[in-house]
Amino acid sequence: GEYWRVYRASSLNPSGRVKVCSMLKDEIIEATEGNKTKAFLVDHYIIPETCFDDVDWKAIKLARGNTSFFHQRWASRWCSETIPTGTEMEDRGTWQSAHCPRSCGEEMETPEHVFKCRKANKLWSKAKAILIEWGRLNRAKPGFMATFIGGLDTWRRDEEQDNEDITDPQLLEAFKQQTAIGWDCALKGMLAEKWAEIQQQHFASLGLLRMGKRFVSALIQKLWDTSWDFWQHRNHHLACGEAEAVQDLLLKLHNRIAHHHRVGLRGLPKRCHYLFRSRISTIQGWSIRHKLLWFEAVIHSRLRKTIHRDDFDGSQYPDVQLLQHLKSSGALLRKKKTNKEPELKLKSTTPAKKLLAIEREEFNGFQYETINIFPQISVH
Repeated sequence: GEYWRVYRASSLNPSGRVKVCSMLKDEIIEATEGNKTKAFLVDHYIIPETCFDDVDWKAIKLARGNTSFFHQRWASRWCSETIPTGTEMEDRGTWQSAHCPRSCGEEMETPEHVFKCRKANKLWSKAKAILIEWGRLNRAKPGFMATFIGGLDTWRRDEEQDNEDITDPQLLEAFKQQTAIGWDCALKGMLAEKWAEIQQQHFASLGLLRMGKRFVSALIQKLWDTSWDFWQHRNHHLACGEAEAVQDLLLKLHNRIAHHHRVGLRGLPKRCHYLFRSRISTIQGWSIRHKLLWFEAVIHSRLRKTIHRDDFDGSQYPDVQLLQHLKSSGALLRKKKTNKEPELKLKSTTPAKKLLAIEREEFNGFQYETINIFPQISVH
């Protein structure tokens, strides 16, 4: 047979051998990560094991190579279902509930719900029009886009797939193959190989020197863009909800600070009088962290006789509950610190003040670190 220096076993076709060519980096990645990717997708029920070989992995690889690094990362997270949805955030302990931030009534926001949410119906109608127009401009086979979008639309409505309206036998075969793989996988770009074969034959019938594989890879990129649009739509509602919640918490904080400032030094030991040297207008102009420190110092001082008891019940004190809520609000603490902040010196060595000093250091050094919590799944 033909001589070749190095062969390797293909992760997608273990029974055959593939020549190791000049694309050494891609060859090494596929050889080392291909089986891991397959195991991850199958173990997490993202794709059926029996249909794994029916997916057009070459088109996915081509699509990844023609997109930006940012979209590659998004595609990996979207395909591996590791985006920070409500269920994911609840599992991490960041959110108290996994409800959908778009207020649709869904209590468990999953990656699938990001696309199926009824609040995104208008966005889906717009996305369908864009995909149909894209298919027309790129000379898609008649009925191709209607069949493909129809499958996605039926899956999105949680209805049973119906192929009675499909008259073209080739499109019917591709439709059935994609149904076996999963239409949720289609949205992730895991398309059946039959789609590229059908489009290749259509280009040949038109006498066009185009490749069906490139057509499908471009369609995969459009699907990734569509999924990103849905994610941004979801995040827009999340940001608006967080903004309203933050404004409500800030208003409560300002009202309670004003209340305690009016009460003044009543019931406070002399060592805490320095907290009231500043006017209320000055305190209200401080950063959120410094206002929290002031508020906490005043509460600890007023409740100094009861707060360290074993039977202390914070639910009896609304200020304690508000303080706990404020300190657990990540969106509130992400506010930027101002450069000019007064120094709150804690002038006591009592246990309560030591605790405040430790918390003050934590607040002053508070930073959000960007951690890549998503596994980088290389799909080849």
